[in-house]
Amino acid sequence: SVEFRDVQFAYPSRPDIDVIGPGFDLRVEPGEVMALVGGSGSGKSTAAALLTRLYDVSPSRGDGSGGGDAAGGAILIDGIDVRDLHPTVLRECVGVVPQEPLLFSDTIAENIRYGKLTATDEEVR
Repeated sequence: SVEFRDVQFAYPSRPDIDVIGPGFDLRVEPGEVMALVGGSGSGKSTAAALLTRLYDVSPSRGDGSGGGDAAGGAILIDGIDVRDLHPTVLRECVGVVPQEPLLFSDTIAENIRYGKLTATDEEVR
């Protein structure tokens, strides 16, 4: 499972503005498919950045006031705090679909084939 537990986050450059939380909780069980949707600036990309440890949360502050810290709470994968996992190993296990699609200057078929270079034309169709 993936769990965001009492997460609060503000970017270090703007510590007075919470992008996530306070008190953001989310649990996704194995086999479940989940999408974060929302308007621009609502925290979707930030949640992905926290999950993949581009930023880390700090232990919960407990008072909800912000207290000058940029983050609080915990993010767990199968009960293990992501801060206890090496970022490279963690990122190899997590798939994130970015908001903006990435296309190469090539045909649509070649863009589709990019994930499996040996794909036949039939597989691409």
